[in-house]
Amino acid sequence: ALNFLRSIVEPAGLPHGAWFEAALLLDLCYLSGRLKVEALPMVCAALVILLKKSDSSVKLANLAELAGVTALFATGLAGMGYCAPQEVREEDLRQQELAVLQALGWQVNWPSVMTWLAALCDRFDVLSHHGLTSLLEWIYTQSMASAMMLVTHHAASVEMAPQRMANGLFCIFLAVGRMVPLASLRPAHLTEEEWEERFCRSQCQGAPPVCALSPARSAGLLEILRMVTGCEFQTLQADAHAVVEAMLNVAVEMQERLASQVVSCGGSCNGQASPASVGAGTGCWQAP
Repeated sequence: ALNFLRSIVEPAGLPHGAWFEAALLLDLCYLSGRLKVEALPMVCAALVILLKKSDSSVKLANLAELAGVTALFATGLAGMGYCAPQEVREEDLRQQELAVLQALGWQVNWPSVMTWLAALCDRFDVLSHHGLTSLLEWIYTQSMASAMMLVTHHAASVEMAPQRMANGLFCIFLAVGRMVPLASLRPAHLTEEEWEERFCRSQCQGAPPVCALSPARSAGLLEILRMVTGCEFQTLQADAHAVVEAMLNVAVEMQERLASQVVSCGGSCNGQASPASVGAGTGCWQAP
């Protein structure tokens, strides 16, 4: 469903990052318990229609085109054994649009993880007097690449709300960028060794990052971090830990998937790395 959303967001002329908004709204729709699973293809299309209306009151989504691609998606789901509508008409999408609005409580403007990350980077840039702009651009790029993978694997929930994900990713890449000590993000219930081990495994790295700044300078950045997030350090540590665990789960899943591929081709797949070498030393979450 998220891949289908990605395929229809851009052709609809929605701005960059609208996929994150659509994915969040999709999760909220089904958390409401008011929509049927078999309506999933039309729910996705209805979300794009609503986001397009929110983005522009002049140019609306093309219902005929959306109905066509949604019908193809529904047919594909049915072919895999899932319940899906047998046909999708423009009128069906209009009716589903109303059902989606009701499921969302008529509120479609929810801040996504992208919204939170952009706000954190902008605030940090201002409070650091634009002295770390290049680093913050790098953090934003890395965080967005990681967020796309996490959103694909983790539905929005209390345990992984968009703000928590953004806070955690921002903290993690501050540490990876060697701007703050990794130890400053350690939750109280984990030992330093346990924290470093889980962090390194989540990033597919052999050694933890070492802060390149003086204690006084990094302490100043941590205080800015507290101000831009509006959270105390205990909350930020919990957010960083939650995201590290989520990233670790995805990293393990990626390695297991590759291992099964290697086994299925007798361990001699041309050009394929071994499971143990996936991301080794480079960080499996770092964008090019």
